[in-house]
Amino acid sequence: MIKNLILLALALVVVNAANAQTVEEYKAQIAAKNDQIAALQGEVGALETKILEFPGWTFGSFGLVGANINGFNDWFNVENPNSSLANISVGLNGFARLNEDKYFWRNDGKLNLGWTKNIEDVGLNDVIGEVDPNLELGFTNTADALNITSLFGYKFTPKLAASALAEYRTTVLENFNDPGYLDIGVGVTWLPIKDLIVTLHPLNYRIVFSDTDGIFEPSLGLKYVVDYTRTLNVLNGVSWSSKLSGFYSYKDANQSDWTWVNGFGFKAWKGIGIGAEFGLRGSNSEFLGNIAKIAANEVRPDGTNLFTAQDLEDFNFENVDTRAEQINANRGLTPGTVQLPTSSPVQSYWLIGLTYTL
Repeated sequence: MIKNLILLALALVVVNAANAQTVEEYKAQIAAKNDQIAALQGEVGALETKILEFPGWTFGSFGLVGANINGFNDWFNVENPNSSLANISVGLNGFARLNEDKYFWRNDGKLNLGWTKNIEDVGLNDVIGEVDPNLELGFTNTADALNITSLFGYKFTPKLAASALAEYRTTVLENFNDPGYLDIGVGVTWLPIKDLIVTLHPLNYRIVFSDTDGIFEPSLGLKYVVDYTRTLNVLNGVSWSSKLSGFYSYKDANQSDWTWVNGFGFKAWKGIGIGAEFGLRGSNSEFLGNIAKIAANEVRPDGTNLFTAQDLEDFNFENVDTRAEQINANRGLTPGTVQLPTSSPVQSYWLIGLTYTL
């Protein structure tokens, strides 16, 4: 009897060892196959990049979608037992590009939109009774930017071309063309290395669309664009794009601005992947315009206007910092109010979500 039990135990040990060995072998095979898939994806990305180098038209579209939705209903273990939040952001990109031996024509469009909906905490007493419908807020616009560029170049050499650029930028959902910018200029475009395009147009005129006088002004200036796009042969082929676009006004440096956007992404399944986008922007005129709009509606605790009509007309780049400090001092009289920056900040946004390619 004992002998039989010992033999049975030995048999179980052998079987378990064999199964463990088989599982490890399968895992090793899966890892090897994944490495092969990653290598093939990288090769596909490299081939797609080479296709773009051939003469003729190429078209494409891609984007980034991010969403965050959550809600609590009578969930008393949290500070806000009745609240919900929804954030939705969408980035759309498209391009149509022509590349020939003697010239090129690059057309790009970019649209960023975002919405947020929030229902604030209504408190325990209101939870027991009926929720105040006035506490529910509809979707508010949090991101809104449209950018369209068209660059034509005639090649003197494979790396240097005379070029003409038109770029239009505005918001779409709110304050359309307030402001809106249209840059038209000529200069040179340099292609020093693969995937890098540097455009420098010292003769550029900016047309400005705005409902506000004295803040956004048209002027002659320098337009510069540095655009770098590359696909890295790692993971499933990581795409990286970085674009710096700016304008320096010869009339007034305060009318200058710059925007730098970086994007990363990799494909997880067919045209779907994961990506991130991060943008920075500097603009003194937009800071002044924003403070001027806020000042027009700023009131004291007693309900009177903080600024007179003459004060609002006299807003300029020299006194905007002082005006912002006055608004903050007035808001300091009411606890919980939002304070404003007192100098032009570096604007920023970021978006993480699913990417798609059509």
